[in-house]
Amino acid sequence: MFDYRNERYYRIFLVTFLIVNLSKNRTGKKVLSVEKLEILYFIINNPFLLKRISNVLNLGNVEGYQQDLYEKGYQFSDIRDRSEALIPFVFLKELNKVGLSQDGFIEIKELTNISTSSEYLNNNLPIFKKLASLTEAKLIKVVSENS
Repeated sequence: MFDYRNERYYRIFLVTFLIVNLSKNRTGKKVLSVEKLEILYFIINNPFLLKRISNVLNLGNVEGYQQDLYEKGYQFSDIRDRSEALIPFVFLKELNKVGLSQDGFIEIKELTNISTSSEYLNNNLPIFKKLASLTEAKLIKVVSENS
């Protein structure tokens, strides 16, 4: 089976998906910084880690997870590999699709709602939103404790 998670277009799509769906909380307050985007990208791109964190925080059941497909192939130090989410973000920023507000949060300029055929992303979006509501410090702590 081909692992598409490192493909350039998938990375751009995933960053776009995260920005469109997680940049604001349910009250409309901006909650997504570049740093939080990087952490969420890391968690979501590693379903084994997402499942562990979801269980620890009681966020719900991760759907579309298969242990034999997604083995533990990450390390906590990988969370600091900023290029995974940062390069697609900079690409979108250069296209003037997104920007940064004065308070450091990601703003959508020209992105519209996007749809995906990925059951993994669609079915686990409520879990992603709960993760996005956590602070960066809490996210880093939960990742480090579960790596």
